[in-house]
Amino acid sequence: MTNSGDCFECKRSIGRGFTLIELLTVIAIVTVLAGILLPVFVQVRERGRQTACLSNTKQIGLAICAYTQDYDERLPSGTIGSLGQGWAGQAYPYVRSVNLYRCPDDGTSEAKGDPNLLISYAVNCNATGNTEAGFSAPAATVLSFEVNDSFADVTKAETTSPTGRGLPKDNCPAECGKPFGADYYATGNVGGVTPSLSTTLRPYHDPTSNYLAVDGHAKALRGESISPGFNALSPDAAQSPSAQTAAGTESLQIAPGVRAALTFSIQ
Repeated sequence: MTNSGDCFECKRSIGRGFTLIELLTVIAIVTVLAGILLPVFVQVRERGRQTACLSNTKQIGLAICAYTQDYDERLPSGTIGSLGQGWAGQAYPYVRSVNLYRCPDDGTSEAKGDPNLLISYAVNCNATGNTEAGFSAPAATVLSFEVNDSFADVTKAETTSPTGRGLPKDNCPAECGKPFGADYYATGNVGGVTPSLSTTLRPYHDPTSNYLAVDGHAKALRGESISPGFNALSPDAAQSPSAQTAAGTESLQIAPGVRAALTFSIQ
């Protein structure tokens, strides 16, 4: 004869399972939550990459500053021509890490070059080789910005670290290897200038990219807020697309009523 107490304990231990409706409900809830949270996780990861890139930019700025202290207050001038290619190798003894030259979002294909030599940052070739006294407003002048498809062995004297002025196609001597015009920029269309390629330039950290100013401060900015071109004729001059000159550091005027956050002009 079965003990009634044992039957009670047996029934209680068996319990009741989930029904199909309940399982489907749980799956639906989990799916909805995943759809809500996944974009958040992606944004957090991208924010982390942009922060790491901004840190790289600041470290490069500090290294260039240290370089200038040792070379009569003069920025790296490069090792070839007059546009500053080779600046990264000159600054490397103060950087001491090839990883600082690479943006985590730089997805340049390995088919285009050695991934160990990838460099994601270029300098303003209007600024290279100048002394600190040569800048009218260091806080308003671009020193470094982001590029793609570029390679340089920064651990030694090199000639390929990129430079540019933000123009669609900068005039570049044959020894540069390739023109470092806006088609290679990871900034978006700088100052609203249309690149010569039919493809749209995408900033690494869409809709912004990281910029370094001559005074050492780094900031995420939209490409259209930057004034590209050769040096302005005067600090109070507006940008002149027809003459391919950037806005002066006093006016920072890209168009009537539109001021730039930074300019490629050093005066």
